[in-house]
Amino acid sequence: KQWYQRRVRGFTCRLYGARMIIDWHNYGYTILGLKLPTTSPVVRAARMFERFFGQLADENFCVTNAMSHDLVKNWGITACALHDRPCKTTKLSTSQKHELLLRLGKQYPIFKEDESTT
Repeated sequence: KQWYQRRVRGFTCRLYGARMIIDWHNYGYTILGLKLPTTSPVVRAARMFERFFGQLADENFCVTNAMSHDLVKNWGITACALHDRPCKTTKLSTSQKHELLLRLGKQYPIFKEDESTT
């Protein structure tokens, strides 16, 4: 890390009393690249932005070992892999899932039953 980058990050964090921690689930620029050409200036700028601030972070973590290895290999960022798993106690029966979707349908139109299929 360059001395000036550490100073800017240090100043900003001291100003707000915070540390910069990044939770990597994927690279944002690759998702942007699904809609825009990968050679687009916007995608290239997003990649540079992600890499720059990722290297400035106080801590980095991700959800897979593969992402952790990729960050180290390609960007020199060390990230701790904290594996994402569903809680074992959250298994719902079919009727519980149905009731949940009915309740969600009352509040959110996307979950409403499609009346054309009934």
